[in-house]
Amino acid sequence: MTLWLTVLLPLGGAALLALVGGRLGPRAHGAIGTGSVALSFGAVLSMTTAGAGPDLRATLGPWLPLPGADLALAVDRTGLPLALMVTGVSALIALYSIGYLARDAGTQRYFAALDLFVAAMLLIVLGANLAVLFAGWELVGLCSYLLIGHRRERPAAAAAAIKAFVVNRVGDAAFLIGLLAILADRHTLAIESLGPLSGAVSALLLAGAVAKSAQFPLHIWLPDAMEGPTPVSALIHAATMVTAGVVLLLRLGSSLAPEVLGAAAAVGALTALGAALVALAETDLKRVLAWSTISQIGLMFVGAGLGAVFAAVFHLVAHAFFKATLFLGAGSVMHATGDEQDVRRLGGLAARLRWTTAAFAAGALGLAAVPPASGFFSKEAIAAAALDRPWLLAAILLTGALSALYAARLFTLVFLVPAGSPASAAAHESSRVMLVPLGALGLA
Repeated sequence: MTLWLTVLLPLGGAALLALVGGRLGPRAHGAIGTGSVALSFGAVLSMTTAGAGPDLRATLGPWLPLPGADLALAVDRTGLPLALMVTGVSALIALYSIGYLARDAGTQRYFAALDLFVAAMLLIVLGANLAVLFAGWELVGLCSYLLIGHRRERPAAAAAAIKAFVVNRVGDAAFLIGLLAILADRHTLAIESLGPLSGAVSALLLAGAVAKSAQFPLHIWLPDAMEGPTPVSALIHAATMVTAGVVLLLRLGSSLAPEVLGAAAAVGALTALGAALVALAETDLKRVLAWSTISQIGLMFVGAGLGAVFAAVFHLVAHAFFKATLFLGAGSVMHATGDEQDVRRLGGLAARLRWTTAAFAAGALGLAAVPPASGFFSKEAIAAAALDRPWLLAAILLTGALSALYAARLFTLVFLVPAGSPASAAAHESSRVMLVPLGALGLA
């Protein structure tokens, strides 16, 4: 039952907040939301320390009247590290949210959606069959809509939530058609029983992954998703939704057609390079990080497409930590400057926000792949997998150089140049409940 507890704990937190949260205050909302995810992390950690292997499986019972569609979870070779990442990073983001949303009137629905988001992502990571995985797949889409549009009184936030929902429906439709084709041909939805899939079915699954992970040409929803609260941006970009497509490729990689995996690598390389170029010119603090995420996910697609599972998983986990650090650091900057996001109006914050500066610098070093940051080793592993593909290797190396350049530009404009506005000149450090998770992620 420990395996199911990892999902049921955040799911229970979401249900509790939805049913009785209206009788509780913001502090209780934050405590339930954070505590349930932290307990889920503890459950995953207990499996890790107990030496859980790839044969671990837990079935609650039948679900759909289809072969291989039980309510079942299983740990495969990528499951444990990814589950640790999802729950651990999400717990720190939830803790940070308590301080960031201290004056927000909608903490009940925020933390309920956050907990459901984490439970849904765990279904994608640990689902033993495509039915359970697809349920998680659809739920993360729903939760992204709720969280991106959290401040629904703002037209831009409402529009961004709808855009994310609609664009992802394109990929979800392709995924569902592929799933039905698998059922018709193989008469099972059990992942371990799929075997080699045809090029057409593999392409449909890839289309689903491309939309969910915001790869070209279905990347257009992610920059607008910055209209959500900054902790939501950290959650979507670091621990949950946009990594779902990569997880799908990793979990089904042995079954996908080789030509489709090659196409995934090509799409990832082009997306990584193009998004890095846009990030270099962007002036909105959060949008720089959004384009950076699109670029870094592209590198993971390259690793997954080349069959370099370890390299892709390594970079996925490393990216989760340094990108969560950067987004929460950006949130601390905005919290200190009256929600200022234009990097041309920031500056001079290194002397005023020392803890935030140090954490943001650690995240920027990971993004720039400066050793000994984990980002250096994960990107090196992906580059090593592409040594026999010259154009892919060139795209990876150029993306890495551009990443270092825009990371250095962003840090300089936000923290080192003279203050560009009165709000920046009068900035103050964030509260301890925000700095503790920010520091923990920076150290990781």
